[in-house]
Amino acid sequence: MDMDFQALEDLFPMVFGDWHIVRKLGKGSYCDVYEVSREIGGTKERKALKHISFPRDPFEMQSICSQLGTADSAVIRDYIHQSVEMFEREYLIMSDLGGQTNTVSCQDMRKIEKKDMPGYDIFFFMELLTSVATISTERAMSEEEIVKLGIDICTALELLEKRNILHRDIKPENLFINKDG
Repeated sequence: MDMDFQALEDLFPMVFGDWHIVRKLGKGSYCDVYEVSREIGGTKERKALKHISFPRDPFEMQSICSQLGTADSAVIRDYIHQSVEMFEREYLIMSDLGGQTNTVSCQDMRKIEKKDMPGYDIFFFMELLTSVATISTERAMSEEEIVKLGIDICTALELLEKRNILHRDIKPENLFINKDG
């Protein structure tokens, strides 16, 4: 069962500050994504917040031990450290690509060490976009929109290829359209 929003905000006050969770946008294989907002000068600023908890729980920790074939704490901490470095590289790539055509802009990252077991909670603040999956359930996309989307996807993939990055999870839930189309 998911933690309620206020409990999550209370657990990580250094991350949320004046940001508040509006709603859960989705759940991936290794993260949860929320819409968050705060008020600045009478205007609501909205972002997406990706929360990666690694390992998620004691069951995932057991799975890691089984996968590694050991319960040695040094080996487990090294594995977790390497995995967290992968998430940090993901943030750095997204941050570096930010502002370029057809890529999600990522503005901030926070990493907090877990107290109850080895691991970290990692948070990415990103621009808030609408997924193609959501749009396609709300309305039919025009032929022009679909062609533009195809071109934009190819442009983004070319940009990633130039940097030797393989996305590995292209699907309607991971394709987004901003307010300008």
